[in-house]
Amino acid sequence: APTVVFENVHDQWKQTFQGVAEILGETSKAEQALAQYQVRIKDFQGSMGEQLERTEVSIIRFYAASETSEFRTKASFPGSVLEDVGLPRPVAQRKIGPRKFFERVSLERLELLDGDVIFAAVDPGAEDSFRRFQTNPLWQTLKAVKNKQVYVVDSSYWIFGNILAANRILDDLFRYLIQEETSDRTEPLTKSKASYL
Repeated sequence: APTVVFENVHDQWKQTFQGVAEILGETSKAEQALAQYQVRIKDFQGSMGEQLERTEVSIIRFYAASETSEFRTKASFPGSVLEDVGLPRPVAQRKIGPRKFFERVSLERLELLDGDVIFAAVDPGAEDSFRRFQTNPLWQTLKAVKNKQVYVVDSSYWIFGNILAANRILDDLFRYLIQEETSDRTEPLTKSKASYL
């Protein structure tokens, strides 16, 4: 069978999506899906209003049996979605190199995880690792923790993905930052094609 190779670049998922759609002869459906994504972004930005540029968001991840956590940079997949939306990252996290997707953080450097809002992607089996951070006294000093703005999210779509995962991240942004439940709006692709895109 013909084989096509795409480079796995976190913040270029839209280009990969369009490339796969072109190969499958589904360019118009890909354009429609990306247009819907942009409409949802505009809806979110309108709902956030002036708070959009003032809300610094940290995306952190916990692994099973790991002594460290990490935060995801703007070059990562979820970071690129936040860039599209216009939500800024905490100042301490903006100093990471432009092509680095994440930065590991030990318990002693917990302040690097902080933001106005923290989205914590906890891998299956990583609950103990997350709990180890939560029970550390330094965790209680974080601004997002004090303000009860820490949200545990599903790492299966927050860490790397495609248009479907990006829309799921938008669902979570609406749910936790706007307090608005959203229905699944990722329907322009058939199930068989969606698995490739």
